[in-house]
Amino acid sequence: AGSSSDRYTAATSTDSDSDDSQTPSNRSKDGADKLTFRQALLTSLNYNLGLAVLCFPYQIQRTGWSAVASLVVVCLVCWFTAQMIGRIMNQFADIHSYADIAAHAVSCAFPDHERHLTITRLASTSLRAFQIIELFFYIVYNLATVRQGLGMLGAGPVHVQWIITFVTVAPIIFIRNLAFLSRISLFGIISFSGIVFIMVAASAHSLATHSHEPYTEWGLLPEEFKEWASSYGAILLLFAGHAVYPSIHQNLADKANYSRVVNWTFAGILMFAAVLSALCTVAYGPDLVELPTGFIDPKSAMGLFAQVLIIAKGVTAY
Repeated sequence: AGSSSDRYTAATSTDSDSDDSQTPSNRSKDGADKLTFRQALLTSLNYNLGLAVLCFPYQIQRTGWSAVASLVVVCLVCWFTAQMIGRIMNQFADIHSYADIAAHAVSCAFPDHERHLTITRLASTSLRAFQIIELFFYIVYNLATVRQGLGMLGAGPVHVQWIITFVTVAPIIFIRNLAFLSRISLFGIISFSGIVFIMVAASAHSLATHSHEPYTEWGLLPEEFKEWASSYGAILLLFAGHAVYPSIHQNLADKANYSRVVNWTFAGILMFAAVLSALCTVAYGPDLVELPTGFIDPKSAMGLFAQVLIIAKGVTAY
């Protein structure tokens, strides 16, 4: 998610002066180089509907009803802050990123401090450093997922799998063309939807044929203390795509569409999380693993196709 923010900002930094003179609700003069509503929505959905959403049934199995409560609370907080980002960027034309927001906030909080400029730069630099660290772990997570999928498909030795992973993913990381990135996002959403369909179909078949006893003994909290950080951390990862919103707002041709993009995206997160948790958790319960499709026979046609889609989603997640 952080990578998209950096690339979008770099790709359009030369357009910032022309954007400053516009009212937020009007179409940009250089709208041809900006994102349409559809392109912005595809980008937002792709960066937010990721593997963390697909893994949510596993988190419920580990964390119980507190996972559901955490999802709702965090979703509301992230939705509200995403809307606030739009309002802030509408009001202050010189704000284009989270680092700019941090610098502006510190500037307002310490207007007369003797080290005002130093504190402002420190706040901005600290936030940028945090985003770099976040981006590093985000890339590692997706690279590992793609490599694991290749391994389950039997794509040669481990070192060959890693070579294929880097060769496939590296070019996409450095793409800066906005329209092309939105097309990649479309493939990411198609891959995500295919995985959801497979998971729902397998769960529905399991419940219809009674091949597994329905799992309804959801607890309230994780049974083991060591699972707290990983469980709730994975739920927070559901909203890592929040990092892309300053870039989406900056690059929208019509700023009035920003709120609609945010609303549709968060509605999608809740919808998919609810469907997957209602079916997969009840159908498989203790058999769920961290890999979203781990409860499906990896040697079956459905299992192999699911791994291909997971690889595709991992590759297009940048």
